[in-house]
Amino acid sequence: MSDEILQACIANLPTAAYTCDSNGLLTGYNAHAVNLWGRSPRLNSKKQRYCGSYQILTADGSPILHEHSCMAQVLNTGAECLGKELIYQWEDRRQIWALVDASPIRDPLGRVIGGIGLMREIGAQKQNQLKLEKELMDYRRTELLIHESHEEEQRLAMHFLHEDVGQRLTGIALMAGVLHKALAKEHHHLAKKAAEVSKLTGSCIAAASDLAKGIYPLNIEVDGLPVALEFLAQRAESLFKISCTLLRCDSCQCAPDHAIHIYRIIQIAILEAIQNHAAGTVVIELGSANGRHFVRITHDIQKQTFKALPNACAEIDLLNSRARLIGASIEIHGGQARHILLSWPATVARNH
Repeated sequence: MSDEILQACIANLPTAAYTCDSNGLLTGYNAHAVNLWGRSPRLNSKKQRYCGSYQILTADGSPILHEHSCMAQVLNTGAECLGKELIYQWEDRRQIWALVDASPIRDPLGRVIGGIGLMREIGAQKQNQLKLEKELMDYRRTELLIHESHEEEQRLAMHFLHEDVGQRLTGIALMAGVLHKALAKEHHHLAKKAAEVSKLTGSCIAAASDLAKGIYPLNIEVDGLPVALEFLAQRAESLFKISCTLLRCDSCQCAPDHAIHIYRIIQIAILEAIQNHAAGTVVIELGSANGRHFVRITHDIQKQTFKALPNACAEIDLLNSRARLIGASIEIHGGQARHILLSWPATVARNH
């Protein structure tokens, strides 16, 4: 194809286009390119090579020298440069977003004798994309605040039960003990009642402590995730009369601020297994493989509780929400032995 025919084709293209020779000198461009660049550069000028724009910026706003542009890469390597998002900055600082494709022009022997660049303005699409990204960021921030507020409320409730109520009950137990000894010394008929009060108060202290640990796993901050999960498994067995086993793995690690989210995901998964599948056996497995740490929660399905299925959707949303906050992924597999796999990159654990 002759240069005249090529330039005629470019002039009639519905998108911005331009051509360069093998040295990067501009040999032609159309009116759409002028509108995109905001200027009409001289053809075959050594002062304007590889592109007719005043300034090229990357998507993050960093400047690119023209000799490092897509067209320069094409002419130097002979390889296409496709789908590159760039910003063309005018002399008056106005910026135009564009999607750029550049390809080599070859002679019959396959030698690169020039290049052709196609540019499509994507300003409107980019604004919509940035708007969506901002909305998503705001949503993620709100999502994080909701979870953090929930955990803070749980923590305060735990401290209230453990410290305030627990200490009051301990005081009552001590007073009842002293009263019992005094009444017993005088062989008073109410001594036995005082002993019962002391015993019942002691039971209340144990119940309050157990309830506090169930609301918020205080030991997760001191002893780590595995110890907290051991208590969770024991509590599930005690409350729901099921078999709940924890398989620990020392190589499975997580960032300290991620531990509570992983704990909650496992807690929700156990409740979902019991409520929606009448599970009788639950196995929690910690492990590491292929550069990722994982938790696998496996349970049997004794029956499908269809009335609870709408709640199951909300529970799955909670699992995914927690997972997003820590950069983890969740897979749910059905069958006779249903399991939920939560995994996260090993680098996440090391970088915190």
